[in-house]
Amino acid sequence: MADRTLQRGFSLLEVLVALAVMALSLGVLYQSVGTSTRGVQIADRTERATLWAGSLLARWPERGSGGWNEDGRSVDGFGWQVRSEALGEDAGRIGMVDLYAVEVIVAWRNGFSERNVRIYSILPQIRDGDART
Repeated sequence: MADRTLQRGFSLLEVLVALAVMALSLGVLYQSVGTSTRGVQIADRTERATLWAGSLLARWPERGSGGWNEDGRSVDGFGWQVRSEALGEDAGRIGMVDLYAVEVIVAWRNGFSERNVRIYSILPQIRDGDART
């Protein structure tokens, strides 16, 4: 009988091992792409929340004299709060200008968790006649 030492192709075991290695590699690749996509989404929402908080803070001159305590929700799902309080007599005065500690919080849901951006600032009291328009 002829000796069958000449083989052609791969054995079934070699094919199964190659498929298992490929499946593991694809799983790692999909996971890294998913993580990158989530990171981009979080960065985008954080940037938008920061811009929204800055926009709210820029509205301070519209408040006139006194504090500012307000909250609301934007159409794109950001909840926001603005709180201010007058600083004490010692720390809260530069010349004849009263100062206010202002905190702006913009929050949003990210899956099952809540994220937020907080901006703290110290701003001068705008007198009713001095408000910019």
